[in-house]
Amino acid sequence: MSQAAPGVDDLDALLALGSGAWGPPNTAAPAFGDVLEGDWLRDVHVRDDGALLGGDTLPAHLADKFAGWMKQDKPGREIPVLSPLFPPSDDDRYALAHASFRPEGPCRAMVVSDTCQVWTCLGMRASTKARDRTLLVPVVDVDDATHAKLAASRALGRMALPAHDKLSEWPVAELRFVFAVDGRSHRARLADGILHLIHARPLADHWTGFAARRGNLVTERNLQKLATVSEGSAQPPSDAALGPLGRLAYAFDIVRALEEEHLERASNIAEQLDEEATKRGEALGGEWAAQRGAVLAASLRQEIVAVLRDLSVAVDDAIEAVVSLG
Repeated sequence: MSQAAPGVDDLDALLALGSGAWGPPNTAAPAFGDVLEGDWLRDVHVRDDGALLGGDTLPAHLADKFAGWMKQDKPGREIPVLSPLFPPSDDDRYALAHASFRPEGPCRAMVVSDTCQVWTCLGMRASTKARDRTLLVPVVDVDDATHAKLAASRALGRMALPAHDKLSEWPVAELRFVFAVDGRSHRARLADGILHLIHARPLADHWTGFAARRGNLVTERNLQKLATVSEGSAQPPSDAALGPLGRLAYAFDIVRALEEEHLERASNIAEQLDEEATKRGEALGGEWAAQRGAVLAASLRQEIVAVLRDLSVAVDDAIEAVVSLG
């Protein structure tokens, strides 16, 4: 399943949409590009002081005494007390870690796990239960100058987001501070979703570029470097050098489309057939699924052949373009 919705594939166009880039959250089936808000959303990370914590729960009357010793307000209820001095529990292990979110909040984070993976992790599919973890990145407020700089530079670790009343005028997704949330907790807090990024292609490009150092943004950067090297200059490449390389970029675009859309569709077809067969009460891979799968596979093969033919032409064109650089 593709993690990016069609429609807007450029960051400038996305930012220009402003609040129109956002829609209501997917509270029934969370998706890539959802924004959640809650005090529990902390971008936890480990430093070299990390340690397992042990402890127990103090009853209310002892908790009030403890608060007095610490010169804090009395909680009037039982509280957990954890420390690396106590032996950790075998059942539920806590750990000393850090978070960049300020105590006063608000704590907002965006889902960057692929939508299919999120549904599996949260047990949203047939015959699955909540397990594993989903990946989120903090959404923070910055000043207008920082927002404009990030939008122009296409920094891989930080992405400028469109404004919205529920966020701020200058929101940024901090991809470099990615953290994980247990699938069971995520499913229990679906009501904490506040927004969904309707056109998520720019987010997918930034996340793929940061996490895997591949995709449109990385290709664009590397082609600019190739053009600079070809001209033998330390200055930004000229249009004369970048123009021919656009044909090389087009060939890369076809390869990505083949991988991200057409080949991925084969996986989606297989999952769809399994789910439909389960609903019909048939064994997976039964006669009905096999017949339907054969029809869908034939259509997919024709689609892939057409794309490969386009790629063949694009590769020949790209070869001429690179040779023309001298």
